[in-house]
Amino acid sequence: MSPTGERAPSRGQTRLRNVTGKTERLWRLRKDSTWIDARLCEDAFASTVELQFFYDGSMLVARKWPSRQAAVADAEDQRRALQRAGWNTHW
Repeated sequence: MSPTGERAPSRGQTRLRNVTGKTERLWRLRKDSTWIDARLCEDAFASTVELQFFYDGSMLVARKWPSRQAAVADAEDQRRALQRAGWNTHW
């Protein structure tokens, strides 16, 4: 359980949040037969955005950022690190 009392999703489940906001896939990387997605989840009622990382469709981690620019910058840093480790871009 998180400090805010929110329960983390089990492997293979996604959060049922952001019903009125929008979710956008920023990038997808592939290596062998697996893939990683970075998705940006904007809530219409909150002032934060959530950056979510998925591995073969299962959420690995989600981080809240105070702005879209900060979340996108973190996603780009993660993308570059994964590409240095041998992951390739794929849309």
